[in-house]
Amino acid sequence: MKALKNCYIKLIKYITIILALSYFANGFSQADTNKQKHFIQPEYMVGKVLPMSNRFAFPSTGYQQTAAINFGFTNNDTTKWAKYYNQAESGFIVLYSNLGNNKVLGHQFSLLPFVSFNVF
Repeated sequence: MKALKNCYIKLIKYITIILALSYFANGFSQADTNKQKHFIQPEYMVGKVLPMSNRFAFPSTGYQQTAAINFGFTNNDTTKWAKYYNQAESGFIVLYSNLGNNKVLGHQFSLLPFVSFNVF
């Protein structure tokens, strides 16, 4: 139990450092005229799996915790496709998730691509 607590403390320290660095990087950056704006976006998510039915034996779980870092860019050029998709963002996500029951469900490590479309 103490090892798990130390793991969470280390994770919170890393997330705090990443958030601080990303804040200062955005605060001290200069105006850029590049057509592609790069960004790094940290995320932290917490959730809980709720039972759907008493007939289904799902293992007991605690809170699911996920830490992710998005690396991407916004395409600000004037080509037809960029205008059509309203300067879409694209990149990849590095993700770690504790699924709430390490003995049964384990941990999740992912590397995922993404495309984000601006609706308005």
